[in-house]
Amino acid sequence: MDEFYRLTEQNLYTNFDQGLQTYTKRILQLDLPSNSPSDLKDLKASVEEDGNEDTINAVSILSVTAHLHEQIGGLFIKKDEPLPSTAIVVWEGKKINVARYTIYVDKIPVGEWPTLVKAAAGLLATYYVFNLEYPRGIKKTLTFLQKCITGLNDAVKKPLPVVSFWQKLLKKC
Repeated sequence: MDEFYRLTEQNLYTNFDQGLQTYTKRILQLDLPSNSPSDLKDLKASVEEDGNEDTINAVSILSVTAHLHEQIGGLFIKKDEPLPSTAIVVWEGKKINVARYTIYVDKIPVGEWPTLVKAAAGLLATYYVFNLEYPRGIKKTLTFLQKCITGLNDAVKKPLPVVSFWQKLLKKC
């Protein structure tokens, strides 16, 4: 994160947290698409009981992948799954929202994070610092998190599904 700050003079954790504070409730108010993974549906249903802010924000981030019709496995994989050549967060624990998180780039660990939310912010920073292109299967989610949640804009246009989802969220005001 220090290198990200040096390059951008922005605190990504702060921006990410502020964006999540603004939009998490709206994201969670939207019904998940019918083809969403059952584990995500169960996790979302348990959020109200849990009340833990990290869990609520984690479910919000995971829900974005479903709304943009992408796979959670493009962002987060279990420790026992094969590592891709791209940047990825690997989680180790009983549940994805209560685990230990390590970011890998080209199958090499580059850092550990205490929460899924911090790991997601760390993943964005990793793509930025290493100047990596977002992988095709998770590009919309990462673009949404970068541009809409953190407010970190660049010259790349938002894909139409990201714009549509963003507009749907803004109508939830």
